Amino acid sequence: MNVENGRPVALVTGASRGIGAAVCRRLAETGWDVAVAHEPVEAMQRMAEDLAADLTTQGATARAYSADLRDAAAVAELVASIARDFGRLDALVSNAAVDRITDWREISIDEWDLTMDVNVRAAWLLARASLDLLAAGSNSSIVLVSSTMARSGQPGRLHYSVSKSALLGMARTLSREVGPEGIRVNAVMPGAIRTESETERFGTDVDEAVIAQQSIRRRGVAADVAHAIRFLVSPEASFITGQVLAIDGGAH
Repeated sequence: MNVENGRPVALVTGASRGIGAAVCRRLAETGWDVAVAHEPVEAMQRMAEDLAADLTTQGATARAYSADLRDAAAVAELVASIARDFGRLDALVSNAAVDRITDWREISIDEWDLTMDVNVRAAWLLARASLDLLAAGSNSSIVLVSSTMARSGQPGRLHYSVSKSALLGMARTLSREVGPEGIRVNAVMPGAIRTESETERFGTDVDEAVIAQQSIRRRGVAADVAHAIRFLVSPEASFITGQVLAIDGGAH
């Protein structure tokens, strides 16, 4: 598949479900083609392929890609595959993340390294591998998906909060590195967003406590984040870079 139809192309990681899938859907609705990147496990592959097929029936060009983002060679091959299949790349949405709840005294070295490798190192590897493709475009951007835990912290999530804080520094610094090449870099900080992962962990038991902390008295959903990311990758945001946008209903 070699698509050179003038439609912008986005690579979204962690896109099988949740925020990543919502971003793919929102971009496809607004004229984008999407590379749906997913963790190389059967369940995530199946969901990513179903999403890509659904988006294709709706008129977008979408394709699922399996990649272990901890592996620099796998990241390079992912971007090379997108170059071959689509012929361009206009936006990178680095959304894939590991989020485990562990008492900070009990976090193993392996769990710490896994969190940093997927949440931080992969974002850097993706940006580096995508540089030439992004620089060739006229409205190219990177969006890093952080978390309001970078601001607030939470017991049991020391490694996750540290990794999401690192993405804020990456967004601000990388925006200065690649700005002269016409690439914008921003970050979003979702707050408590209802996703499949949250529901699997907590059910709806957290709803009342979450809403009580917010200025807007409803649960945030993945589409709320997707709308903001769609704006940040659009030409309407062409003079916005190095910024961090909280999407949390006013909780912080």
